[in-house]
Amino acid sequence: MRWLIACDKFKEALSAQEVCEQIARGLQQADGLSAFSIDCCPLSDGGDGFLQVMHKAGGSQWQHSTCHDALLRPHEATWLWLPNEQTAFIEVAAAAGLAAIPASKRNPHQSSSYGVGELIQAAIKQGARRIYVGIGGSASHDLGLGLAAALGVRFFNHEGNTFIPTAHSLYEVERIEMPANSLPHNCHIVALCDVQNPLTGVEGAAFTYALQKGFSKEELPQLEAHTRQAIERIATVCPHAREAACLAGSGAGGGIAFGLHVFFDAPLMAGASWIAQRLNFGARLQQADVVITAEGKLDRQSHFGKVTHFVGHEAQKQGKLCVAFCGTCEVSMSEKLPYDYVCSILPAPMSLEEALTQTAQHLQAAAFQLGKLMTNDKLRGLFLKK
Repeated sequence: MRWLIACDKFKEALSAQEVCEQIARGLQQADGLSAFSIDCCPLSDGGDGFLQVMHKAGGSQWQHSTCHDALLRPHEATWLWLPNEQTAFIEVAAAAGLAAIPASKRNPHQSSSYGVGELIQAAIKQGARRIYVGIGGSASHDLGLGLAAALGVRFFNHEGNTFIPTAHSLYEVERIEMPANSLPHNCHIVALCDVQNPLTGVEGAAFTYALQKGFSKEELPQLEAHTRQAIERIATVCPHAREAACLAGSGAGGGIAFGLHVFFDAPLMAGASWIAQRLNFGARLQQADVVITAEGKLDRQSHFGKVTHFVGHEAQKQGKLCVAFCGTCEVSMSEKLPYDYVCSILPAPMSLEEALTQTAQHLQAAAFQLGKLMTNDKLRGLFLKK
């Protein structure tokens, strides 16, 4: 039996590679007759862990650059350089990530994407012809105006002073000046979006993701209003800004995807799909009998471009059995999910802290149980008939 394990990280617990390895270990322990062939394919949607997944694919070198974190403090971040392709991979979370800031110091109102622009500058100095920016895990909701400022776009308030806009000061943008040449003519940026939400609206960045950055529920309507006000100002220099705010993926990274698109003509691509293609996922899926994917929390946000949803849909297209492991499942079973089975890995109710520290053994145990089921001829038959 041929297994494909295609998973993203479990946030705050295991990397994508570690998730795949723990599931593989459980299957191997269940495979007394050595009848299993296991292919581990760590994936990413462009968020936290994007660089690790791409580095494992080979051909890249780690680079270290000094930039500013989301709170504009000096910070050293890593990115990847592919010399044979003159290509750079940059992870928003590495420069302006929420996870890098202790919970007690997080301030979504003042958080900025400025450091992402500094990493793009570093890649340009390295000679990059193409820069892929993995967008996700950001601490900011600044529409990418911070990174634009780092790359030469100037923002003025009503007093005529330049400043770096954050969520708190989006409404203060009065005038915008574009640089003569923001990017070298032979350099192109591609935005790899971890979600497919638009920037504005009920499924936009403010109403869907601002709470997890630290905004209160009461602040969301005002945040949405300030976002729309900033878009109107941006439209004075980027006429397609209003339309761009409605594009799938433009809400990724608190609007960083939007900023890359309107200021630097970056196409918005679904991160999970692009990364999977780069890792030859389609051909590997064709060879599999059973696919396992996994996510810490399977919820409504999973439907907006997350790895589990992507893997499930691709498995459906090829008629492959797909099993989704999760820590918690917050989707209704009446919803049409792209999985044949959804299995919680938790053996009993427990706190989040306990679940995070025991993620590895829980994944391994769940995979062992699934593997044992598939080694029993009668049970395997019932399982595969679903």
